[in-house]
Amino acid sequence: WLMQTPMQRLCYNLISNAIDANAAMGRGRALTVRANLVSGENGQDTLRIEVEDCGPGIPNEILDQIFMPFFTTKPKDKGTGLGLAICRRVANLHGGSLEVDTEPGSGTTFRVLIPAYREKPEGIADPAQLVMSPPSGSSTHGGRLGSASRNP
Repeated sequence: WLMQTPMQRLCYNLISNAIDANAAMGRGRALTVRANLVSGENGQDTLRIEVEDCGPGIPNEILDQIFMPFFTTKPKDKGTGLGLAICRRVANLHGGSLEVDTEPGSGTTFRVLIPAYREKPEGIADPAQLVMSPPSGSSTHGGRLGSASRNP
């Protein structure tokens, strides 16, 4: 079960950011998008969506800020700083998470992990709850996983 419009926004934002990152390095629009269903040890399947670019990567000194609303590294006429904050919120509203795996100079992979349900489970938010207040107990970023793996 997925909220279609918010998930479309999440995918669009991650792909758009990857295209911009590649362009910043003069690498065109080539990027990698992967989606698969991963079986969990507890029997709960997880939808995993990954968007990988070959851009400049995210500097360590700003990594803890990238999911904050209105934080952007883009020029004022190019971005609002809401894209990654919205993506994280959409993942959280689905009971999932948004993670980043980056290596400055080599690119970035954003990974969305969402529990796979056949029907809307109890307690999962509806699209009307897409507001920019952070979910309770959240930190400023989804976690750094280390160097990006180019061959999963």
